[in-house]
Amino acid sequence: MGEMRNEAEASKLVPSVSLREITMNPTLRIPLVISVMMMVAQQLSGINAVIFFSTEIYKSAGLNTDAALQATIAMGAMNVLMTFASLVMVEKFGRKTLMLVGLSGMLVDVFLLFICLLYKNSHVVVGYLSIFLVIFFVVMFATGPGSIPWFFVTELFAQNARPTASSIAVAVNWTAAFIVGIGFLPLKEVRRCGIALNTSIHHLTLSHS
Repeated sequence: MGEMRNEAEASKLVPSVSLREITMNPTLRIPLVISVMMMVAQQLSGINAVIFFSTEIYKSAGLNTDAALQATIAMGAMNVLMTFASLVMVEKFGRKTLMLVGLSGMLVDVFLLFICLLYKNSHVVVGYLSIFLVIFFVVMFATGPGSIPWFFVTELFAQNARPTASSIAVAVNWTAAFIVGIGFLPLKEVRRCGIALNTSIHHLTLSHS
């Protein structure tokens, strides 16, 4: 706390960094690029698409409405619990380790979830496995990618540059979240149309063979 007070007092003697300066100064621009890329990676991981449309994802896995809502509540609870757990783990394992483990786990999880959704009608167990994979996706996100990018913004900049850097990081984060949010359903429809087109071509080919 004493170190923070000293830094706050010292920052009063230094003028705040402007938007132009933080983008033109190479010493500040490199940390800014790192912070922005961390925020973009956080949102393009697809976490908000999973959270926004989790109930629809569960329904597409074959669950009824009540089961899908219960699974969504469980997912939210795990997100809260793992966010608190990450505060302890980040000091024990380090930021880089948790970030890489979280993103790698999310990548593997999405691949397995894709396979489950392809075979959702094969067995009832596949639907429950899909629930587990969606919740595990959120757990991996909360483990590292959910909180660590925000640490970077405050740790990479001095006190006089943090307000400007934080403003840019927040703007980028919410812009990416908005793009993911509005882009998920159109991409889902494109995928559905593609599957329908492939099925039609397949049937047409069989009918002429």
